[in-house]
Amino acid sequence: TATSIPTTPTITPTVSIIAGNICGKADVNGDGVFTIYDFSEFAKAYGQGSNTCEDALVEYGICGGRDVNKDGKLNIADFGAQGIGFAQRYYPKESCSL
Repeated sequence: TATSIPTTPTITPTVSIIAGNICGKADVNGDGVFTIYDFSEFAKAYGQGSNTCEDALVEYGICGGRDVNKDGKLNIADFGAQGIGFAQRYYPKESCSL
């Protein structure tokens, strides 16, 4: 008699394309600290403080994304929120980790 061999399903990773405004990662060059370069890029993305962030839930590593509180908006809370805001973790701090 024929014996069937169970097959293991193949898992294929999927890529999610984010449509809309991308606020991006906070530590632009990935050096682990916030410098004037990172700040200037934050300021460009911040604009008038009413930008939405379609990438709020993207994992950007230890320094996180520019939308620090992950509410889908890039605003003053992301810049100055106590303990997590960009300004709280800015150079000369040794690390920008959250």
